[in-house]
Amino acid sequence: MTAMSYSQTRLVQALQKRAPPVAPFSISISVSAGIINFAVLLTKNHILVEYLPSWFPGTYYVNHARKWAPKVKEFRDLPFEGVRHQMEQGSAKPCLVASELEALGDENADSNITIGDIKGAAATTYSAGVGTTSSALSVFVMAMILHPEYQAQAQAELDAVVGTQRLPEFNDRDSLPFLQCLIDETLRWFSPFPAGIPHLSMEDDVYKGMFIPKGSTIIANARGMSWDEKVYANPFNFEPTRYLPAPLGRGEPRPVAHWGFGRRICPGRHFADSSLWIAIATILSTLSISKAIDKDGNEITPELTFVASIASQLKPFPFCTKPRSEEVAKLLSQVDVADDY
Repeated sequence: MTAMSYSQTRLVQALQKRAPPVAPFSISISVSAGIINFAVLLTKNHILVEYLPSWFPGTYYVNHARKWAPKVKEFRDLPFEGVRHQMEQGSAKPCLVASELEALGDENADSNITIGDIKGAAATTYSAGVGTTSSALSVFVMAMILHPEYQAQAQAELDAVVGTQRLPEFNDRDSLPFLQCLIDETLRWFSPFPAGIPHLSMEDDVYKGMFIPKGSTIIANARGMSWDEKVYANPFNFEPTRYLPAPLGRGEPRPVAHWGFGRRICPGRHFADSSLWIAIATILSTLSISKAIDKDGNEITPELTFVASIASQLKPFPFCTKPRSEEVAKLLSQVDVADDY
């Protein structure tokens, strides 16, 4: 996600060293940016709020905005300037910021996009996507540790379609049905945002005999939908075969609740879906994931426990990875995973 937005990781990692781990940090930035926008709206409509002392009741949002505004600005500006510097040096790799800056400099381009728009789009893409993607990938790794049989099944499918001489590509996706089942089950098992994003009722409504007044906050229970025993057999178990048609599976419906609903459905869902697919496909194609070994040579079975957060973020757990073959090790050595900017 970082590379797609900014083409490099060093500058973003520098920001993260001054803050909590990546997923909570990105969520904090997103929430704080929203609070800052709310506080700006508040001060524009009630100008005196800006000048009230910090202890005055009702000024929490303004005080929070004052505290976080410099961090949000740094989060928007520092990686952006790093990409622009790389472009000046001729070392920038393809990414959102680089492509938009190139379009901005094209005199023949018909666009009203500004520098601020590019900064905002890149920062939003990163902050909105990295937390949820990190959550899904950590759940995926946990599932592969606890269910090595499914890891082996997905790797056998990848070997048959992709082979060992190259990495998976998006053109392979339709030929890898079990891999898609595994990803769908990862998102169903523990949705990145179990409570979803709050909605607002535009009109009075009635749902199953319950009156919902206009202006009500509505929270869709994404986790409840994903664990509905009327829809999914053994919903608390990780079973990617559940989506396969009989006799291989039960033909259960693919989960969709994690993307949200209606007009506020996740606008970056296609981007996030593709990012998650290529990440998991590449990991399984190249690496074997297994339990960590303690100092006495015993396997460590990780615990499925989560931190207190609005996102499903697993607590850190140990695990081991190793290249699946010498050919894969050589292939991985040719991959540029980060710049030295």
